[in-house]
Amino acid sequence: TELLRTRREASLSLSLTEEGGHRRWLDVCVAMVGDGAGGIGHAAAEFRDVTESRGYRQQLEHQANYDLLTGLPNRNLLMDRMRLALQRCQRDDGPVFVLWVDLDRFQLINDTLGRYVADQVLLTVTARLSALGCATVARAESDEFVLIADAATSERAVASLATRIQRAIAAPMQLDGHELTVTASIGIAVAPGDGRLADALLRNASVAMYRAKEAGPGSFCFYAGEMNAHAVPRLRLEAGLRKAIERDQLFLMYQPKIDLLSGRMSGAEALLRWRHPELGLVSPAEFIPLAEESGLILPIGAWVLERACAQIRQWLDDGVDCGSVAANVSPVQFFRGDLVGQITALLRKYRLAPRHLMIEITESTLVRDTERAVVVMRQLKALGIKLAIDDFGTGYSSLGALKRFPIDYLKIDRSFVTDLTAAACDDAIAEAILALARGLGLRVVAEGVETPEAWDALAGLQCDEAQGFYLGRPMTASALAGWLRELGPRFVPT
Repeated sequence: TELLRTRREASLSLSLTEEGGHRRWLDVCVAMVGDGAGGIGHAAAEFRDVTESRGYRQQLEHQANYDLLTGLPNRNLLMDRMRLALQRCQRDDGPVFVLWVDLDRFQLINDTLGRYVADQVLLTVTARLSALGCATVARAESDEFVLIADAATSERAVASLATRIQRAIAAPMQLDGHELTVTASIGIAVAPGDGRLADALLRNASVAMYRAKEAGPGSFCFYAGEMNAHAVPRLRLEAGLRKAIERDQLFLMYQPKIDLLSGRMSGAEALLRWRHPELGLVSPAEFIPLAEESGLILPIGAWVLERACAQIRQWLDDGVDCGSVAANVSPVQFFRGDLVGQITALLRKYRLAPRHLMIEITESTLVRDTERAVVVMRQLKALGIKLAIDDFGTGYSSLGALKRFPIDYLKIDRSFVTDLTAAACDDAIAEAILALARGLGLRVVAEGVETPEAWDALAGLQCDEAQGFYLGRPMTASALAGWLRELGPRFVPT
């Protein structure tokens, strides 16, 4: 009718469903053709099949707004949803709660078990979060999700939701032959109090999430204004850590280990330290977890092994025999890095015998994947490297698993040594570990020996070796060499 009235062209889109159910889209252009006498003779139409190009356009739009792995809204679409939620908040004078969910130590899963298992974890978490009934569940970063809980009306209700999220995520996952338990840290921000703009609200929820992480895995935290002042140093610390190796800010200290029977120094432990140009000495308890979360632990761990081997070579060239030097290896290095190849190359490069190097692995590392741990340990043993389980007594490994590990040393965690003479329970634990080690043909090193009473108690229990402030604080390589020359071959407690 419009064409007859205006005698102009018209365009329209048609959707046709074929017999097999496939939908086809057509762009149609219709024009009226005159009859030569001022009237309309006939109409001409052009049909163009745009099914493929339309599908391509829709695909591009979907990719621009949805995460390819999980199918969840991505940050683009999340921002649109946030703006709509905030408009409703302003119109209805009600709160909007935003929950920023971060999977704890996800980088470790990715680095140790591989990308396939890590992706399966993300898909499982996606399904569990989507089942909770929130208006929006989006993937903000690789292992971070954002939920908009605009139906919640109180902090109590959203705290209950956070607890449900954590329980849902923490349910065991059976993935590719691995049973995994994943925890999540959650930060919560509420509009309008914590921000009236989408960017501000998301940023504050993220800041609250980092504060939750500091409280320990599986925690949640509401945003408070003073948190921003706390978040900035953490970001600065991570940025500084990325530059620490190239700017020569990392260094090693060495703490001696003493044989209780002979009184001689049996070796030393290489301990990583970081001297920040502005912050001074940064505690390993602060920067090691940061390195593991950020993926920096691999280059840092490789640097530690290289520096330790170079120092052993220097000592030997100077006529100083410090026994075996122990280097700590992170779970990421142990499972993901080419640890065996790296150590083989370092022994060759610095002309070291395998007895000069010891590798320490925490008990918690080994219980992550016992089968793979045994394979790597056997490869290291084939090189002649001595192996020690560090912090023994804190990782809940079974005795059956312990028998399978081709280790040489158990290191009793300092928590059992500090109050050795005061707590009968700690005495009993230390005695049980020593009996277990003797039964398996292992030597035992006690950490954290800080008093003569602890030394005497360990000697009475026939512990093999000890280290701690009472015997020698961590010191530089030159200081350790001087310490050895000053004390002579035998350490005599005073």
